[in-house]
Amino acid sequence: MQLNNQYYTATFIDGIMQVEYRPLIDITLPDAQRIVEDRTRFFKNLQFPVLIKNSKIKSIDKAARDYLFDLHYGLKDIRAIAFVETSRVDQIIIRMIFHRHTPAIPHRSFHNEADAMRWLEQYR
Repeated sequence: MQLNNQYYTATFIDGIMQVEYRPLIDITLPDAQRIVEDRTRFFKNLQFPVLIKNSKIKSIDKAARDYLFDLHYGLKDIRAIAFVETSRVDQIIIRMIFHRHTPAIPHRSFHNEADAMRWLEQYR
């Protein structure tokens, strides 16, 4: 099962949604709302952990971050979230986001995809 839109590709494999954002996108609140709307429409009420890899997002504004990390909107139906830090820039951005917006679900960042997948398996 795969969802493709202008923001990302989401592939559902073995009970885990794997997300790859498009390179150099700017995410605003309307974009965040569309991201969640597309995911909800496509995956219905399915609950799952999420792996975000290759997150080459250029920017994400505060309103979008607030929406994406809200339990009733962006985190609805997500059991846990793992980020794969593929660069020093990813690491800085992810740490900054976690510092300002601590998700109310289990979350971690990893240096490689295999470790992230192993950790997410407990939330399938």
